[in-house]
Amino acid sequence: PIVSTINFYPKYLSLAIIPLPELDSITIIDVNNFKKFKTIRVGRKPEKVVIVPSRKNAYILNTNSKDISVVSLKSFVETANINLKSTPLFATVNQTENRLFVISETVWGNNLIEIDLDSNKVVHIHYAPTNVMAMLFTSDENIGILAHYDKKRVNVFQ
Repeated sequence: PIVSTINFYPKYLSLAIIPLPELDSITIIDVNNFKKFKTIRVGRKPEKVVIVPSRKNAYILNTNSKDISVVSLKSFVETANINLKSTPLFATVNQTENRLFVISETVWGNNLIEIDLDSNKVVHIHYAPTNVMAMLFTSDENIGILAHYDKKRVNVFQ
């Protein structure tokens, strides 16, 4: 299988979460003994994982089904599905605001989608420039930064 992202969850069993795009699932491996802990079916073609330790959830970006699977790291089941109606490219978390920010691709361009982590609902959709290669928040999580690879520029937003 192609491993596109590995995320470790250090406060619980030292797990690695590996998307398996060709199997529409993720595999969770216990890195203490490198044994498969569990495989979970998610949306179509999962490619990225974002872990929010404070919520004990993993957010799986499914590119072909254009949604995000919310997987509980307590029960190891998919607890919610967030329909984006656009292809998720990557995401980051602003834990202060309790938001997941997703860059997604549509036929008209890119969007910056803001998701409330309490309700797992999309709360805002903003236009985002194309060719974004990274997104992050400052340490106080008040300022977000979008970096572009084509124009060698950075957008800053609050």
